[in-house]
Amino acid sequence: MIKVIGTDLDNTLYEQIEFEKGAFMVVAEKIENDFGIDKNMLLKLLIDKFKKNDRDRIFDICLQLLKIERSEWEFYVKTTILPLYRNYKPPILQLSNIGKEIIDFVLKSKLKFCLITNGRVESQTSKLKALNIDNLFDLILISDDYGNKRKPDLLMFIKALEYFKIEGNEMVYIGDDVYTDSVCEKLGIKFINVKDISNISILNEVIYGK
Repeated sequence: MIKVIGTDLDNTLYEQIEFEKGAFMVVAEKIENDFGIDKNMLLKLLIDKFKKNDRDRIFDICLQLLKIERSEWEFYVKTTILPLYRNYKPPILQLSNIGKEIIDFVLKSKLKFCLITNGRVESQTSKLKALNIDNLFDLILISDDYGNKRKPDLLMFIKALEYFKIEGNEMVYIGDDVYTDSVCEKLGIKFINVKDISNISILNEVIYGK
């Protein structure tokens, strides 16, 4: 019998690109002010790279546009850009349609609700507040609270089972990344790919068998 529903956050309850657009704009405005690069052009370049999943050293795209030594740029990124990006707090974010359905389903079901997400504590907490869902969970687990034990590490899933005093087969977990999220099945937790939830009846089937 399922007693707990767990979910990821980014690209599960909302579209992460909406957060990134705001953070990238703050960065683009700073770079425009310091170097004169058009912020709208830079914003488009950053969003395009993010959508292509080309996120490693994403801000280095500016090196193509600036006459600056790499060492000078790396110092600027470390001391100016990364703090701006990491401390960005979105004023508001919108749940995705399926995110709304998941939350409505859980609230109506009276099951326990758990968030298990990778990321920095400040960043993930600010997203929850911007989505206005920070008070809906019985338990919130953010990887960097545990020494950067990010999924696919099993630690947060183990913590959830211990907190609720349940076995793995009494919990389901909804996420968007098969590599990092489906690892929960090693503990007997049923993984549901959010991309496979075309309508909420799938959750009814998995949880209630109907």
